[in-house]
Amino acid sequence: MRRRGRALGGNSALITARGDRPDLTIAPVRPNEEAPRWGLPADREADQMADQVAG
Repeated sequence: MRRRGRALGGNSALITARGDRPDLTIAPVRPNEEAPRWGLPADREADQMADQVAG
């Protein structure tokens, strides 16, 4: 028996009302307000090494 496709990656299913067809487009989302920067802190030593290599 051959399966056809997988529901959202095989681990999830999206259940909707009959006739409901939600827009599942994946696209960037525009921010609604400014936010502080986040993520890993800058690595100054790595930046200096990269500058030296770049010449």
